[in-house]
Amino acid sequence: MSAYTLTPRSKAFRTLQDLLDSNYHAHNRSNAISYDNPDPLLILYKYAKPLHNTHESGVASMRDVAPKSAPDSRTLSAIALVCALFAYGNVRAIVGFLDSLPLGMLGERDCLEYFAHYEFPYYRFQSREDVKLLLLSLARILKSGGLERVLVPNSSPLEQIAHLIALLCQSAAGVLESSLAREYFSPEYRAMSLAHAPFLDSGGFSRGFAFLIGSAYGSSPLKRWNMFLRWMVRSDEIDLGIWQGLLSPSDLLLPLDTHTHRISRELGLLRRASYDIRAVFEVSENLARFCPHDPIRYDFALYRIGQSRRFAKTKQAK
Repeated sequence: MSAYTLTPRSKAFRTLQDLLDSNYHAHNRSNAISYDNPDPLLILYKYAKPLHNTHESGVASMRDVAPKSAPDSRTLSAIALVCALFAYGNVRAIVGFLDSLPLGMLGERDCLEYFAHYEFPYYRFQSREDVKLLLLSLARILKSGGLERVLVPNSSPLEQIAHLIALLCQSAAGVLESSLAREYFSPEYRAMSLAHAPFLDSGGFSRGFAFLIGSAYGSSPLKRWNMFLRWMVRSDEIDLGIWQGLLSPSDLLLPLDTHTHRISRELGLLRRASYDIRAVFEVSENLARFCPHDPIRYDFALYRIGQSRRFAKTKQAK
């Protein structure tokens, strides 16, 4: 079964549509995410709970540590970006790491000084200094208007991502050039980064920080950035829709990882064998055949289809 050869009226097309829609509706509920069934969104829900309608089961184990009130939308956007950028590797390790970060301090008046003194943990490819640099950079961005201030109406997702990466890099450069950095970052770390100014992209920083931020130029599928935009733009029981009106769900790109790349190929939604940005465009366009106004609604469903292997029954029935 292939989306390329199917017409909307064909039985095979309707079968694939039913598979996608049934999994979307089955998993579009807050308790689909929990510590037993974790996702980086679990940590975001910890802070967004007062803004998100139904997270009864999903955050039950965090009720005692959740903030009394939700941060404002700009601060919540920054928290979401931290959760998205560290969303690589084992999901339980991701959630455990994110849960250890003092994300509730973002947006507070003294957060710059607090983060400068804080002993951050390392995470996989990111050193303690890389993690500190990200949090300090976001703290500076929040003090100057937030991530939203660089979004350009009617721009493509890749253009928006490029603007956000440039903003992060400029803010990180400002951190490393500040007097604060001389005390809380090693001379070697600062020299390694500052030697490569200007900071138009992440290539001028440490290897760990560059990996974390990524680049909007090249063949990268930009999975974590597209996932961040999905969280921010879409609005349902899973995604928060904080940036509704700034971007359209119809323009979003699939947060393609190696897992959903394989599932998409097996379902006939993707021909391209290479895991790159061209594959992202291809599968996103094919998903739009099933839901033109909101094609990326199927992202979470594709992940769960792959887990359950339900599509195997569909393939056997062909």
